[in-house]
Amino acid sequence: MSTDCEKSPRRSLSCTMKNRYMNRQLFTDVIIWCFVCVPVLVYFIWGTPYTQGFYCDDVSIRLPYKSNTISTPALLTAGLALPLLALFLTEILRVTLGRDDTFKTQNIELMMAVKGFGIFLFGTMVNKVFTEITKYSVGRLRPNFIDVCRPDFSSINCSQGYITDYTCTTTEHGAREIRDSRLSFPSGHASFGVFCSVYAVLYMQARLKVTSSYLLKPTLQSTLLLLSAWCCLTRVTDNRHFPSDVIAGCVLGIVTAWLTFYKVALDVLQTTQRGEVERAYSVNSETEPATPAPLLRNSKDHSCTVYLNNPLHEKDRTVS
Repeated sequence: MSTDCEKSPRRSLSCTMKNRYMNRQLFTDVIIWCFVCVPVLVYFIWGTPYTQGFYCDDVSIRLPYKSNTISTPALLTAGLALPLLALFLTEILRVTLGRDDTFKTQNIELMMAVKGFGIFLFGTMVNKVFTEITKYSVGRLRPNFIDVCRPDFSSINCSQGYITDYTCTTTEHGAREIRDSRLSFPSGHASFGVFCSVYAVLYMQARLKVTSSYLLKPTLQSTLLLLSAWCCLTRVTDNRHFPSDVIAGCVLGIVTAWLTFYKVALDVLQTTQRGEVERAYSVNSETEPATPAPLLRNSKDHSCTVYLNNPLHEKDRTVS
Protein backbone atom coordinates (compact mmCIF):
# COMPACT_ATOMS: atom_id res chain seq x y z
CA MET A 1 0.00 0.00 0.00
CA SER A 2 1.47 3.31 -1.01
CA THR A 3 1.68 6.23 1.34
CA ASP A 4 0.13 9.64 0.72
CA CYS A 5 3.49 10.96 -0.42
CA GLU A 6 3.64 8.34 -3.19
CA LYS A 7 0.21 8.97 -4.72
CA SER A 8 1.22 11.80 -7.01
CA PRO A 9 4.33 13.73 -8.04
CA ARG A 10 2.83 16.91 -6.61
CA ARG A 11 2.26 15.34 -3.20
CA SER A 12 5.69 13.69 -3.28
CA LEU A 13 7.35 17.07 -3.89
CA SER A 14 5.33 18.61 -1.07
CA CYS A 15 6.40 15.85 1.34
CA THR A 16 10.03 16.23 0.31
CA MET A 17 9.96 19.96 0.96
CA LYS A 18 8.24 19.38 4.30
CA ASN A 19 10.86 16.82 5.37
CA ARG A 20 13.68 19.19 4.47
CA TYR A 21 12.04 21.97 6.46
CA MET A 22 11.61 19.68 9.48
CA ASN A 23 15.25 18.56 9.27
CA ARG A 24 16.45 22.16 9.20
CA GLN A 25 14.17 23.02 12.09
CA LEU A 26 15.45 20.06 14.12
CA PHE A 27 19.06 20.97 13.39
CA THR A 28 18.46 24.58 14.44
CA ASP A 29 16.74 23.53 17.67
CA VAL A 30 19.58 21.17 18.58
CA ILE A 31 22.13 23.96 18.05
CA ILE A 32 20.10 26.31 20.25
CA TRP A 33 19.77 23.65 22.96
CA CYS A 34 23.55 23.07 22.95
CA PHE A 35 24.10 26.82 23.13
CA VAL A 36 21.88 27.01 26.23
CA CYS A 37 23.91 24.20 27.80
CA VAL A 38 27.15 26.19 27.53
CA PRO A 39 26.60 28.41 30.62
CA VAL A 40 25.81 25.33 32.73
CA LEU A 41 29.04 23.62 31.68
CA VAL A 42 31.08 26.79 32.24
CA TYR A 43 29.78 27.19 35.78
CA PHE A 44 30.19 23.48 36.53
CA ILE A 45 33.82 23.33 35.35
CA TRP A 46 35.25 26.79 36.05
CA GLY A 47 32.66 28.49 38.25
CA THR A 48 33.69 30.03 41.56
CA PRO A 49 30.95 30.89 44.06
CA TYR A 50 30.74 34.32 45.61
CA THR A 51 32.67 34.20 48.90
CA GLN A 52 30.38 34.67 51.85
CA GLY A 53 31.61 34.80 55.42
CA PHE A 54 30.07 33.50 58.60
CA TYR A 55 29.72 34.22 62.30
CA CYS A 56 31.43 31.89 64.74
CA ASP A 57 28.26 31.51 66.80
CA ASP A 58 26.01 30.79 63.80
CA VAL A 59 24.55 27.39 64.67
CA SER A 60 22.48 27.21 61.44
CA ILE A 61 25.55 26.19 59.41
CA ARG A 62 26.88 23.67 61.97
CA LEU A 63 24.58 20.75 61.13
CA PRO A 64 26.26 17.39 60.49
CA TYR A 65 27.09 16.20 57.00
CA LYS A 66 24.74 13.55 55.56
CA SER A 67 24.71 11.70 52.29
CA ASN A 68 21.99 12.54 49.77
CA THR A 69 18.76 10.60 50.04
CA ILE A 70 18.23 11.34 46.34
CA SER A 71 21.55 11.53 44.54
CA THR A 72 22.07 13.79 41.54
CA PRO A 73 22.26 10.88 39.04
CA ALA A 74 19.05 9.43 40.46
CA LEU A 75 17.36 12.82 40.23
CA LEU A 76 18.40 13.30 36.61
CA THR A 77 17.29 9.79 35.65
CA ALA A 78 13.89 10.05 37.32
CA GLY A 79 13.42 13.69 36.30
CA LEU A 80 13.89 12.85 32.63
CA ALA A 81 12.30 9.39 32.53
CA LEU A 82 9.06 10.12 34.41
CA PRO A 83 7.99 13.13 32.27
CA LEU A 84 8.84 11.17 29.12
CA LEU A 85 6.68 8.31 30.37
CA ALA A 86 3.89 10.71 31.33
CA LEU A 87 3.89 12.39 27.92
CA PHE A 88 3.74 9.14 25.97
CA LEU A 89 1.18 7.69 28.39
CA THR A 90 -0.96 10.76 27.81
CA GLU A 91 -0.99 10.26 24.05
CA ILE A 92 -1.56 6.50 24.36
CA LEU A 93 -4.54 7.06 26.66
CA ARG A 94 -5.94 9.65 24.25
CA VAL A 95 -6.02 6.94 21.60
CA THR A 96 -7.21 3.99 23.71
CA LEU A 97 -9.55 5.58 26.27
CA GLY A 98 -10.45 9.00 24.96
CA ARG A 99 -12.93 10.03 22.28
CA ASP A 100 -10.61 12.29 20.38
CA ASP A 101 -10.88 10.90 16.83
CA THR A 102 -9.57 14.04 15.14
CA PHE A 103 -6.55 12.30 13.64
CA LYS A 104 -6.66 9.29 11.38
CA THR A 105 -3.42 7.70 12.62
CA GLN A 106 -1.97 7.13 16.07
CA ASN A 107 1.49 8.19 14.88
CA ILE A 108 0.38 11.81 14.89
CA GLU A 109 -0.56 11.52 18.56
CA LEU A 110 2.82 10.05 19.49
CA MET A 111 4.61 12.79 17.56
CA MET A 112 2.93 15.25 19.92
CA ALA A 113 4.74 13.60 22.83
CA VAL A 114 8.06 13.76 20.96
CA LYS A 115 7.69 17.48 20.31
CA GLY A 116 6.49 18.12 23.86
CA PHE A 117 9.47 16.26 25.30
CA GLY A 118 11.87 18.18 23.06
CA ILE A 119 10.56 21.46 24.44
CA PHE A 120 10.75 19.93 27.92
CA LEU A 121 14.49 19.34 27.47
CA PHE A 122 14.93 22.94 26.42
CA GLY A 123 13.06 24.07 29.52
CA THR A 124 15.25 21.96 31.80
CA MET A 125 18.35 23.73 30.49
CA VAL A 126 16.79 27.17 30.88
CA ASN A 127 15.79 26.28 34.43
CA LYS A 128 19.30 24.98 35.12
CA VAL A 129 20.93 28.15 33.78
CA PHE A 130 18.86 30.37 36.07
CA THR A 131 19.55 28.07 39.02
CA GLU A 132 23.31 27.94 38.54
CA ILE A 133 23.68 31.67 37.90
CA THR A 134 21.79 32.40 41.12
CA LYS A 135 23.78 29.83 43.08
CA TYR A 136 27.19 31.15 42.08
CA SER A 137 26.12 34.79 42.37
CA VAL A 138 24.78 34.41 45.93
CA GLY A 139 27.20 31.83 47.34
CA ARG A 140 25.08 31.04 50.38
CA LEU A 141 26.62 28.58 52.83
CA ARG A 142 24.84 25.28 53.32
CA PRO A 143 23.61 24.13 56.76
CA ASN A 144 26.47 21.58 56.86
CA PHE A 145 29.18 24.06 55.82
CA ILE A 146 31.22 23.94 59.03
CA ASP A 147 31.25 20.14 59.08
CA VAL A 148 32.34 20.01 55.41
CA CYS A 149 34.88 22.84 55.46
CA ARG A 150 36.27 22.44 59.00
CA PRO A 151 37.68 26.01 59.21
CA ASP A 152 40.86 26.47 61.23
CA PHE A 153 39.37 28.35 64.20
CA SER A 154 42.81 28.61 65.82
CA SER A 155 43.72 31.23 63.22
CA ILE A 156 40.34 32.99 63.33
CA ASN A 157 39.58 35.92 65.61
CA CYS A 158 35.88 35.40 66.32
CA SER A 159 35.73 38.74 68.17
CA GLN A 160 35.82 40.41 64.75
CA GLY A 161 32.27 39.23 64.15
CA TYR A 162 31.74 38.48 60.47
CA ILE A 163 34.57 36.20 59.26
CA THR A 164 35.55 36.24 55.60
CA ASP A 165 39.19 35.15 55.85
CA TYR A 166 39.30 31.45 56.67
CA THR A 167 40.95 28.24 55.48
CA CYS A 168 39.23 24.86 55.17
CA THR A 169 41.20 22.06 56.81
CA THR A 170 38.99 19.08 56.02
CA THR A 171 40.54 15.86 54.84
CA GLU A 172 37.32 13.90 54.36
CA HIS A 173 35.92 16.05 51.55
CA GLY A 174 37.47 17.17 48.30
CA ALA A 175 37.61 20.59 46.71
CA ARG A 176 34.42 19.99 44.73
CA GLU A 177 32.42 19.21 47.89
CA ILE A 178 33.86 22.27 49.62
CA ARG A 179 32.77 24.41 46.68
CA ASP A 180 29.37 22.75 46.72
CA SER A 181 28.95 23.63 50.41
CA ARG A 182 28.80 27.27 49.34
CA LEU A 183 25.98 26.78 46.81
CA SER A 184 22.90 26.54 48.99
CA PHE A 185 20.56 29.10 47.40
CA PRO A 186 18.39 28.11 45.60
CA SER A 187 17.95 24.35 45.77
CA GLY A 188 18.87 22.77 42.46
CA HIS A 189 17.10 19.52 43.35
CA ALA A 190 13.91 21.42 44.13
CA SER A 191 13.95 23.59 41.00
CA PHE A 192 14.66 20.65 38.69
CA GLY A 193 12.24 18.23 40.35
CA VAL A 194 9.40 20.74 40.51
CA PHE A 195 9.98 21.84 36.92
CA CYS A 196 9.78 18.26 35.66
CA SER A 197 6.63 17.40 37.58
CA VAL A 198 4.78 20.67 36.88
CA TYR A 199 5.55 20.52 33.16
CA ALA A 200 4.26 16.94 32.97
CA VAL A 201 1.15 17.89 34.96
CA LEU A 202 0.41 20.84 32.65
CA TYR A 203 0.91 18.66 29.59
CA MET A 204 -1.48 16.04 30.93
CA GLN A 205 -4.02 18.68 31.89
CA ALA A 206 -4.04 20.11 28.38
CA ARG A 207 -3.78 16.91 26.35
CA LEU A 208 -5.20 14.01 28.37
CA LYS A 209 -8.93 13.47 27.89
CA VAL A 210 -10.21 10.32 29.61
CA THR A 211 -13.95 9.67 29.60
CA SER A 212 -13.89 6.27 31.32
CA SER A 213 -12.59 7.59 34.66
CA TYR A 214 -12.79 10.83 36.58
CA LEU A 215 -9.88 10.00 38.89
CA LEU A 216 -7.23 8.62 36.54
CA LYS A 217 -5.80 11.95 35.42
CA PRO A 218 -5.70 13.63 38.87
CA THR A 219 -4.15 10.46 40.33
CA LEU A 220 -1.31 10.52 37.82
CA GLN A 221 -0.79 14.24 38.32
CA SER A 222 -0.82 13.95 42.09
CA THR A 223 1.76 11.16 41.96
CA LEU A 224 4.20 13.33 40.03
CA LEU A 225 3.70 16.27 42.38
CA LEU A 226 4.09 14.02 45.42
CA LEU A 227 7.44 12.70 44.15
CA SER A 228 8.75 16.23 43.59
CA ALA A 229 7.52 17.30 47.05
CA TRP A 230 9.34 14.34 48.62
CA CYS A 231 12.52 15.33 46.78
CA CYS A 232 12.21 18.87 48.16
CA LEU A 233 11.69 17.69 51.73
CA THR A 234 14.76 15.46 51.65
CA ARG A 235 16.94 18.47 50.90
CA VAL A 236 16.05 19.88 54.31
CA THR A 237 16.30 16.60 56.22
CA ASP A 238 19.66 15.84 54.58
CA ASN A 239 21.02 19.16 55.94
CA ARG A 240 21.73 20.35 52.40
CA HIS A 241 19.41 23.34 52.24
CA PHE A 242 17.48 25.79 54.37
CA PRO A 243 13.69 25.84 53.91
CA SER A 244 14.01 29.20 52.13
CA ASP A 245 16.38 27.60 49.60
CA VAL A 246 13.84 24.90 48.82
CA ILE A 247 10.98 27.40 48.54
CA ALA A 248 13.00 29.53 46.13
CA GLY A 249 13.82 26.44 44.05
CA CYS A 250 10.15 25.47 43.93
CA VAL A 251 9.13 28.93 42.78
CA LEU A 252 11.80 28.94 40.09
CA GLY A 253 10.73 25.49 38.88
CA ILE A 254 7.05 26.43 38.77
CA VAL A 255 7.66 29.69 36.90
CA THR A 256 9.96 28.17 34.28
CA ALA A 257 7.61 25.20 33.78
CA TRP A 258 4.61 27.49 33.32
CA LEU A 259 6.44 29.74 30.87
CA THR A 260 7.92 26.82 28.94
CA PHE A 261 4.59 25.07 28.51
CA TYR A 262 2.16 27.93 27.97
CA LYS A 263 4.45 30.25 26.01
CA VAL A 264 6.31 27.67 23.91
CA ALA A 265 4.99 24.11 24.04
CA LEU A 266 1.25 24.77 23.90
CA ASP A 267 1.57 26.99 20.84
CA VAL A 268 3.68 24.37 19.03
CA LEU A 269 1.26 21.55 19.88
CA GLN A 270 -1.82 23.54 18.84
CA THR A 271 -0.18 24.62 15.59
CA THR A 272 0.74 21.01 14.81
CA GLN A 273 -2.76 19.83 15.70
CA ARG A 274 -4.44 22.41 13.47
CA GLY A 275 -2.13 21.56 10.59
CA GLU A 276 -2.74 17.81 10.89
CA VAL A 277 -6.51 18.29 11.11
CA GLU A 278 -6.54 20.41 7.95
CA ARG A 279 -4.46 17.84 6.08
CA ALA A 280 -6.57 14.94 7.37
CA TYR A 281 -9.86 16.45 6.26
CA SER A 282 -8.78 18.34 3.17
CA VAL A 283 -10.42 17.17 -0.08
CA ASN A 284 -7.96 15.70 -2.57
CA SER A 285 -9.22 16.09 -6.11
CA GLU A 286 -7.02 13.23 -7.27
CA THR A 287 -8.38 10.61 -4.84
CA GLU A 288 -11.95 11.77 -4.01
CA PRO A 289 -14.72 12.50 -6.50
CA ALA A 290 -15.99 16.05 -6.76
CA THR A 291 -19.57 16.88 -5.78
CA PRO A 292 -21.83 17.04 -8.89
CA ALA A 293 -22.86 20.57 -9.74
CA PRO A 294 -26.65 19.95 -9.71
CA LEU A 295 -26.47 18.81 -6.07
CA LEU A 296 -24.87 22.06 -4.92
CA ARG A 297 -27.38 24.46 -3.35
CA ASN A 298 -27.20 28.19 -3.56
CA SER A 299 -26.80 29.56 -0.04
CA LYS A 300 -29.00 32.51 -0.95
CA ASP A 301 -32.02 30.26 -1.61
CA HIS A 302 -33.43 30.39 1.92
CA SER A 303 -36.74 28.64 1.15
CA CYS A 304 -35.02 25.53 -0.19
CA THR A 305 -32.63 25.36 2.76
CA VAL A 306 -35.40 25.58 5.35
CA TYR A 307 -37.62 22.91 3.82
CA LEU A 308 -34.81 20.44 3.26
CA ASN A 309 -33.17 20.77 6.67
CA ASN A 310 -36.07 21.28 9.07
CA PRO A 311 -37.80 17.97 9.98
CA LEU A 312 -40.86 19.86 11.28
CA HIS A 313 -41.79 20.74 7.71
CA GLU A 314 -41.57 17.15 6.43
CA LYS A 315 -45.17 17.23 5.13
CA ASP A 316 -44.76 20.59 3.46
CA ARG A 317 -41.45 19.76 1.74
CA THR A 318 -41.39 21.12 -1.78
CA VAL A 319 -38.64 21.48 -4.26
CA SER A 320 -38.68 24.55 -6.41
